[in-house]
Amino acid sequence: MNDSTKKTEQEKMVQAGLISAEDTLIDGVRVNCIEGPLGLFAAQGWWAYFTSEKLVLFMGGALGYGKFSKKGIVIPYRNIKEIKNCPYMIFLSGIAINYEDPETGALATEKIYIGPGGGKWKSFLEEKTGVRPA
Repeated sequence: MNDSTKKTEQEKMVQAGLISAEDTLIDGVRVNCIEGPLGLFAAQGWWAYFTSEKLVLFMGGALGYGKFSKKGIVIPYRNIKEIKNCPYMIFLSGIAINYEDPETGALATEKIYIGPGGGKWKSFLEEKTGVRPA
């Protein structure tokens, strides 16, 4: 993602209340699929944004493919308790993220499938959280 797009997307996330003005967008990637409490979704239009403080998952986003809304999944790095590999089909490896929901305090799991670049982002999450793979 180029710097101009990062700036625009960061401003949208701040306006939507997903991140603070002090938070910095590091990069965003299209997610191949996402799995949460309701099951596996083909991630047509889903994005994972990595900021200096949070992981933000939502429908729409980069390059104007939709609007930011509060319906995204926002996971502060400090709330992440466990990071694991999780297989998906034969081509993709996924990242399972176990975290404490900042709104309810309940433990939750999100599984994201980024594709070939997933290892880079798994390492990034491990570095930001201090959590090592289970």
